Parts: sequence; structure tokens; C-alpha cells
Amino acid sequence: MALFDRAWMESWRRLVNADEGLQVIGRYFTADLIFSFGDTSYLVSIKNGAIEQIREGTGNAPRDGLAFRGARDVWEQFVQPMPPPRYNGIFPLVFGKLLIMEGDEIVFWQNLRALTVMTHLMRTASR
Repeated sequence: MALFDRAWMESWRRLVNADEGLQVIGRYFTADLIFSFGDTSYLVSIKNGAIEQIREGTGNAPRDGLAFRGARDVWEQFVQPMPPPRYNGIFPLVFGKLLIMEGDEIVFWQNLRALTVMTHLMRTASR
């Protein structure tokens, strides 16, 4: 399984969907998100805090959703077990301008806690 390939995404999906705490804090989180890891992009459909579907895709941020776009090396640093400063969470990545966030910012702010847990689980998928 290579980092950010389809198998890695499915591993991350299983971790997210099995996280009991996330089921509580994400219960109202329903949106489509695009994660772009350099040249590789996926459309991730979230329903009630669980990943319902992952599709390969690019394009604009979904309506009522978000896109997180960044260079592969930025994501590689983020998923390290102990990431360097500024690479340790979705918030510093976005507002430190290491990732580009497009779309409905309200989705980001309303679901920041769930997004933080979901993206931190990417580290576990990388082991």
C-alpha cells in the first residue's frame, strides 16, 4: 500500500468509520470534500461523520463542501507520526498557507473538531 493511493484511502476510511468518538462529534457533519495530494485527488463523501464514499476526482470544490489542495510533500510531512511544527494539524496547514482551502468555509468552522480527528487518523493509516 503506497501513501495516498486507493488502498491507503480505504484504510483511512475504515479508521474514520470505526472511531467511536468521531461518531459522536461528527454526527451532524455531512459534506463532500476533495483532498488533493499533489497530482492525486479524491472526492470524499461524508455523511453523519462517517465516510460514505471515496471517488477519484478533481475539479472545483463541491457545492456546500470543501477542497484541501496541497503538494504531496506537505501531506507527507503531515502524516508523519510526529510532524514538524506547522504540519501538525489541518488548521495550521490551511492558515499557514501550506494547503489551499476552497469552498464553503462555514463547513470548515462548523466541523473543525471532526475534521481534525479525521485528518489525524491519516497518520494511523500511514503506519
